[in-house]
Amino acid sequence: MAYVAVELVTKQDDTFIVSTYKKETRDEAEKAFHSILSVAATSTNKYHSAAILNPEGKLLKSECYKHDPLATKPEEEPKEGEE
Repeated sequence: MAYVAVELVTKQDDTFIVSTYKKETRDEAEKAFHSILSVAATSTNKYHSAAILNPEGKLLKSECYKHDPLATKPEEEPKEGEE
């Protein structure tokens, strides 16, 4: 039985890319899924997603990281004695 790991990327300019990876086992598809997400967690793309589909096209799982380029890091509170 074959599974498909899918990578979906929406760049900041809204360019959309789809990559597929055929895997023979569910475990291999899970490995690819998590490899995609390990990159997606720190990517600069607007959306960076991963999914696993079974041979019938049923979605088994998916996850998406959203990155807002305008978001700023929250300011740290001054430490006691500092102002």
